[in-house]
Order: sequence, then structure tokens, then C-alpha cells
Amino acid sequence: QLGTDTICQFIVNFCIDFFTAPIPDAQLLSTIGHQLGMLKLEKKVWPSFGNSLDMGLIGESIPMKRLRDQVKRIGPTDVSILISGESGTGKEAVARAIHKVSSRSHKPFMSINCRALNEQRFQAEVFGIAADAEMGPSLLEQADGGTVLFNDILTISKDQQMNLLRFLQEGTIETREGVKNVNVRILAANSSDVEKALIDGDFNEELYHYINVLRINVPSLKERASDIALLARFYLQEFSKEYNSQAKSFSEDALKALTRYFWPGNVRALMNPVKRAVLMSDSVMIEEHHLD
Repeated sequence: QLGTDTICQFIVNFCIDFFTAPIPDAQLLSTIGHQLGMLKLEKKVWPSFGNSLDMGLIGESIPMKRLRDQVKRIGPTDVSILISGESGTGKEAVARAIHKVSSRSHKPFMSINCRALNEQRFQAEVFGIAADAEMGPSLLEQADGGTVLFNDILTISKDQQMNLLRFLQEGTIETREGVKNVNVRILAANSSDVEKALIDGDFNEELYHYINVLRINVPSLKERASDIALLARFYLQEFSKEYNSQAKSFSEDALKALTRYFWPGNVRALMNPVKRAVLMSDSVMIEEHHLD
């Protein structure tokens, strides 16, 4: 197999060592010991971003501190929450944080991309209605006891809005074995104006009241511009580890370029040039021209 280019490239990119069978115990223990030592050194080299209390919501700006306070306060309540915010602000990250601080944290978290599913697939995969015999349990059934996020909820059809409303009212789904009670917490997220959709008749009013018991607004990157440098460093670290890159920091000019930009695509848009710079740079320092 070592004669295969693909295998060799995989070993070069992702492995710290390799062995041919039979594996000598002494050599294996030596490699494991070396890697444990390298991990300890890595912790000293790489800065630590955030802590166990930030719930994955990186930022020290006032809007982010307020957001984390909201999550900690309403996360354990077990009611439905509507998460609003511009595209790319991190609404799914907020939903995961809510799940993490809830009593359901030891159960599944399921994120459903409503925009990516046509009506037939949504009905089959989410509710198990008219599902193929080989499909297995519906997403709601798989998430029993946990949390389900309906991302881009305004994109589901009126018929599926009614199916979701019926589920919220009754707490049951139809399976091949019959009607089954399913206990999940529903979170919904959308970047569009839900109230406008109500006025225009595009969204079921009763469903709106079910999913909007509490509401969280996720700030745009423009509203938390002081977090840009921190976020850029965080993603630089994440991508450098993922792609085994030697890039470790930004030059002052590179950070200034990042903080000057408007970022209409928010955090998701910020990630792209950082990832590109990590992949294209052959030096420890990311310079401004690497971000072009």
C-alpha cells in the first residue's frame, strides 16, 4: 500500500509516524510518549482562547458578553427559543451553547438545514412521513430527549409548517411501529424578518408563537468589531492545527486590514481569508498580502 501515492500523501499530511506489522511494543510506546510530550509543548506555544464558561461563543465585546449572559440565563429553561441574526453571525453556535447549558446536554443535538431540504425530503427525514423503508428513524426520533435546531425555518413550506405545529402540539410522530412520543426541545433560527413573513402570510402565526417563547438576537460582526482580531487569531490557530501549517500569528498590518474591513458576511466571511492565508502561507507570520 505504501506504493500508492494517495496513501503516502495521507501519511505525510496527517500522521506523526507509521508502523508495519508486527508492531514492536518499545517503538510504539516511544512514539506515544513523544507525541504526549509534543502535545504538552503545543499547549505552551498556542494561546488559549476563551474558557469553559464561554460555551464556544468567542468574544470579549459588550454584545458578546451580553449574549453569553442570555444563553446562561435562558438555556436551562427548556422552552422554545427563536434565534435571530444576520447570515454568518453564528446562530447555530448559539443553539449549541443553549443545548450545552441545558439539562438535555447529555442527549443528542440535531441541526436541520431547512433550506437544503425540498418538501418531500423534509417531510420524510424530519417526520418520517412516507419515508422509504430503508431510511431508518426520522431526525426527530433520533433526537429524542435532546435538542433540535430548525435552521432557516422560514424556508419550510406551509404544509411542513403545519406538520411541525402538529408535532409541537401533540409531541408525537408516526413510526412503522405506531405512534411514538418524542420529547425534544425546539430551537429555530432565521436571518430574515419573521414578523414580515407573518404579515405577508408566509408563516403560520400559531407556529410562530410556539417557537418564539423566548428570543435571542445574535450581534453582527459590525456590532462587535472589537472581537475581529480575537476571532482571527482563534481561527488561525484552529486552521493551522487542522492543516498542519506553520502559520502562527498575524503581522500588525494584516490585523489592521482585517479590522478595517466591513465583513458583510460576518464571522463566516472572516473565516475564509484566514483559512486561505493558512493554506497559502509558507511562513510563521501571516502578512497582509496573504489575505488577498
